[in-house]
Parts: sequence; C-alpha cells; structure tokens
Amino acid sequence: MDTEYKLTSGQVARMLGIPARTVRSYLATGRLPAKQNPVTGRWRISRADLGEFMDHHGMDRSRLSRTLRIMVVDQDPHSAERIRRTLLRSERDLSVEIHHNCAEALISIGSRPPDLLLLDDATAQPSCEKLLGAIRNHVRTRSVRVLLVGAEEAEQADATLPRHFESAQLVERVESLLPA
Repeated sequence: MDTEYKLTSGQVARMLGIPARTVRSYLATGRLPAKQNPVTGRWRISRADLGEFMDHHGMDRSRLSRTLRIMVVDQDPHSAERIRRTLLRSERDLSVEIHHNCAEALISIGSRPPDLLLLDDATAQPSCEKLLGAIRNHVRTRSVRVLLVGAEEAEQADATLPRHFESAQLVERVESLLPA
C-alpha cells in the first residue's frame, strides 16, 4: 500500500474536478485523511488514502493512477536539468525524462510515448526531423504533444516557447498542452 504523502490539496482538487477550498474543507474535517505540516500548515495526501476516499464516494479512480510523462530533449545538460526541476515543482504529478539527442529520444518514444515532448530547437539534428515526423505519422504517437523551445513557429509542433523564457512561462505553456 502506498503511504507516501506527496499529493497536494491543489493536485487532489484537479484530480477530483472540485474546488481546492472544498478539498481543504475535507482535509480540515478529517473526511479525507492526510498529514499537515505543523510549520507551513500545508496538507499532503497519500494516493492510497485518496483512492479509498474516491471508492467510498463512487468516484472514477482512473485519474488517480495517471502520472503524466514529459520528455525533454536538449543537448545542454544544464538547460535540461533546469527545465526538469521547474516542471517537477509544478502541482501536477509529472515524470520528466531527459535525453540529449533526438536519436536517443526516438528509441525511448518507440517503447513508451510521453504525453509531451519538449524539444530544444538548438538540438536541431537530422534525427530531430525524423523524430517529429515519426511522432506525427505513427498511430501510437500521433497524440504526443510537442513544445518546441527557441523557435518562432514550427509546423510539426503544437506550441513554441522563446529561447529565453521565465519558469512561469514554461509551466504555463506545458499546462496548456497536458491533459486535464
């Protein structure tokens, strides 16, 4: 049983499709078991407790087990790590995988497609064009969203982000591309 308390009230609210204040009310009254940090007052909920709560109230558990996968392809290790850290601080349950070239990413996508591919335009290599073409032309990967960093516009991308972006811009753009 998963007893790791890592979900925030905001994450739970989005999973359940209810206002965060309602979740906080459930937490404060003990209807939804959780741990509260005595210093910050922030709540953390375990997946197991949330699952029991959802079962008790006849809610669909499919959103509970869904960790969204993001693949970052950037030849600069420092830039890739900055992106990874920024995304992991978001309130979504994300898994961020880093690759430093498109050939490596293509192999990984073939075995398990991500929900979002974040590709640095500076990593432009012939294999990147193949990667984008393969994603768009294969039935299994056609739904992968693509965010291209450093490009003004891109035919095969769902969205772009300027080369020099703020963390908030990155999170906002990624949020707009990920499923609810």
